Amino acid sequence: MNIAMINIRKCHDVVNKLRQAPKQQLERLMTPLNISRKHYFVAATALAAVLATPAFAVELSGTVTSGLQAYPVAGAQVRIDTLGVRTVTVSGGQFIFRNIPAGTYQINIDYIGSDSLVQTITVPEGGLVAVFAINPDIDTVIAVGQRANLLSALNQQRNADNLISVVSSDAIGQFPDQNVTEAVRRVAGISVENDQGEGRFIIIRGVDPNLNSSSINGTRIPSPEGDVRATALDVIDSEVLKSIEITKSLTPDLDGDGIGGNIEIKTFTAFDRKGRYMKAKVAGSYNEQTSQWGPKLSVSASDVFADGNLGVAISGSYRNRKFGSENYEVDGGFVDDLFPEEFELRDYQITRERVNLTGNVDYKLGGHTELYLRTLYSDFTDAEVRSRVEIEGDPDEITGQIGNVITFGEGKVDRDLKDRTESQKIWSATLGGKSEFGAWAVDYSAAISHAEEEELNRLDTDYRVKGGAMSLDVSDPLRPTFNFIDPKYTTSGEFEFDGAENLNGATEDEEIAFALNVRRDVNFGNDPGFIKFGAKFRQREKTRDVEMIVYDGNDAFTLADVLGNVDYEPFSIGPVADPASVRRFFEANKNQLDVKAGDSFIESNLADYSANEDVLAGYLMAGIDIQDLRLVGGVRVETTDYDGRGRDVRLFEEDSVLNFADVQPGADCRDSDGNVVTPVAGALGDDLICISEVSNADEYTEILPSIVARLNATENLILRLSYYKSLARPNFKAIVPSAEIELDDDNEYSGEFGNVTALGIPRLNHQTADSYDFSVEYYTDNGGVISFGAFYKDFSDFIAERTVRDFATSFGVFDKATYYVNLPSANLLGLELNFQQSLSFLDGPLSGVIVGANYTFVDGEATDLDGNIIALPKQSANIANLVLGYEGYGVDVRLAWSYRDKYLDEVGGRFVAAHDQLDFTAKYKINDHFRIFGEISNITDEPFLAFERRNNVDQLSQFESYGRTIEIGLQYKY
Repeated sequence: MNIAMINIRKCHDVVNKLRQAPKQQLERLMTPLNISRKHYFVAATALAAVLATPAFAVELSGTVTSGLQAYPVAGAQVRIDTLGVRTVTVSGGQFIFRNIPAGTYQINIDYIGSDSLVQTITVPEGGLVAVFAINPDIDTVIAVGQRANLLSALNQQRNADNLISVVSSDAIGQFPDQNVTEAVRRVAGISVENDQGEGRFIIIRGVDPNLNSSSINGTRIPSPEGDVRATALDVIDSEVLKSIEITKSLTPDLDGDGIGGNIEIKTFTAFDRKGRYMKAKVAGSYNEQTSQWGPKLSVSASDVFADGNLGVAISGSYRNRKFGSENYEVDGGFVDDLFPEEFELRDYQITRERVNLTGNVDYKLGGHTELYLRTLYSDFTDAEVRSRVEIEGDPDEITGQIGNVITFGEGKVDRDLKDRTESQKIWSATLGGKSEFGAWAVDYSAAISHAEEEELNRLDTDYRVKGGAMSLDVSDPLRPTFNFIDPKYTTSGEFEFDGAENLNGATEDEEIAFALNVRRDVNFGNDPGFIKFGAKFRQREKTRDVEMIVYDGNDAFTLADVLGNVDYEPFSIGPVADPASVRRFFEANKNQLDVKAGDSFIESNLADYSANEDVLAGYLMAGIDIQDLRLVGGVRVETTDYDGRGRDVRLFEEDSVLNFADVQPGADCRDSDGNVVTPVAGALGDDLICISEVSNADEYTEILPSIVARLNATENLILRLSYYKSLARPNFKAIVPSAEIELDDDNEYSGEFGNVTALGIPRLNHQTADSYDFSVEYYTDNGGVISFGAFYKDFSDFIAERTVRDFATSFGVFDKATYYVNLPSANLLGLELNFQQSLSFLDGPLSGVIVGANYTFVDGEATDLDGNIIALPKQSANIANLVLGYEGYGVDVRLAWSYRDKYLDEVGGRFVAAHDQLDFTAKYKINDHFRIFGEISNITDEPFLAFERRNNVDQLSQFESYGRTIEIGLQYKY
């Protein structure tokens, strides 16, 4: 290693020149350095400047870069061992030390995969300025490609105070991942919840996605979904990202509502790279299920202006994916645990369009202040056409049973069509900055984030026939088969138009946030440390409004009027409706159809709600470095002020006996034709529908302590131990007041409830958890890691949905009631193993091999109100990933396998079966700017399977297959 050093002269003339010289003159004053001409190197520059503090309180700052083009290096560790201080370079490669006394020191720079770099510097008294540079002569210090991705992520993880996992943008591009959710599924401890074969929700260490949090550039992401808090991150394309950080243990300066953890999405800035930068990709995606191609485009660009003080970065992506799935499932469970109440065949034709834009502006104001603007816009459109056949044999008309083949003398079949386009938009804007005043550092931000979902002009139509004999074969309870004996079931002209639903719905979720954080570097005796405190205010408003018109059937129209066709392989599906023909038919004939005003009245009110939630938080924390031991701890206090409004919907069926006290005061009551009526006690000659608005409110404060210990046992071995308390606010479906009550003609009540304590439903509390983590990490000299982790979570007031019979409330006794409860106890224990290594230490072709593997074991359980031990929802006992890659001779390939065990979808409900997937990517470097690539996902065509367990037998809930997806394209980088 060759080191060039500037001699510092204690001369007032030099001092004054250095103080007064602009940046360009400072550069000319530096002694020329003989920079190595080998391809990889690390250069670091540092500046010790006098601040408006005593002479002994000097600030030392600099930048670490790599490569001949001086790309900034994030995650490098910078140490002054004699002072016991260390820091880590941030995204632009910068580092800073405060409160450095006069003296001579050795500065050490460590980066996994490179040799340590050492530079001696003297910080004199009297305000002299020292400028130095180090110039290592190393063949391969900072690599590019797959190995660089591995090193970048490992360095950030190694140097973090708490436990995090990092996925860089280039690492995301190494796999055929469609969105943010899929990009993180290969991280240890992570599994995903899929929708139509695409990753949708992220499950961290077996914890339900609704108990985790998501943010973009530090700003919380609201949810466009109506019922939940979890944000489906399939709306954000992985192409526009800089990195994804999964925080698995919280510190007091982080939001406290992440029991499982937080997913932080970062978009790139101009200061992440040096000078002008551009990257573009064009590709085509083919799905074998639909035999259709779809385009995929992305571009990112950045540049710096105003002598390096202004940085602008933009990125955008567009993807139009045409695919489909073939499905069969059960509705209504199994009759007598023997045969399905209703067997369904479904064919989906789907077009998903993603548009993502980001724009980031950074400005160095001068002195020690930087300002920034972070923006993101995401538009996700999901157009879906579902052709469904519903097969239902009459259980009262069973004419024979031979083994597991049941024959029905009568039955009915529905052939319906769902034609809908759902649009989800998420946008956020954050304006903030950071300022430094000697030993003080302050950062501040104001942010707004908005999410919405619109479903406009959705049309569901149904055609029905009642016929004679049919049979069901349940020899395989996970794959029932059927036989239409009566030919009416396959004759389109026999299916009469049975009704339609036309829906328009919208959900909006918006949050405004203000944050202030203050940090001061201090010494606790002879040990360096810091004190940090701050406050944050978040104001959230979420609303949902649905309008639906329900149309009655008309036997003058049949399926033959709108006949279409689908290619459905599992079974012979028979005649189906054509979407375009159905639309034309509906628009031409809807005025001739009778509106079911009562049903429309119910459906247009049932799901409506509004909720407001204000969170005020403050924290105090401190950190101290005692030689190789770093302790960080403190406490966060969060106060939540919530209020909500929902609907109390009550249906009293014709021939039921009405008690006047059962009608809510001030309710809007109507008959089945939608006429306003005054309720009269006694036997009803028509349906009676009464709807009123209900409200609730809650306020609570949680004290959330946290402590993290990190021990650098050796240069390569790190031990971490942490504890933190966190909370999870209930899903909106659970916390918003709502009731759906039905009195049938047998005078039996049934109901589904939100948080309506006025009806005798138990009060629902928010959830908290005490989390404990321990990990051992060993980082190899040549850029690998072997790690082991253990974690335990003890939940309080765990929330679950409960369905019971003979449920007594202040309203009356319900034959069946569904509501949300806090369970007496719940806990979760897990282990994580992780191994990543490039074989660059070998000679020859094998030096390009990269291997990675991780395994997670999770064991969680809860005790329900009946004392039964149940599994936790979304928790897979075993999660594993295996990656084999190669980079060399212009070729870059990777084969990846992922596996997750079965999990409980919801308490008391179905299980989602185990799933594994094999994906492959290959790239070839044409030159320094262009690269071609190809990808295959779901190589083995693995399906989705869900089941319910009855009498120790797994019975079908849902089966879905998607086929393989192939993508080919061209990348450009400048």
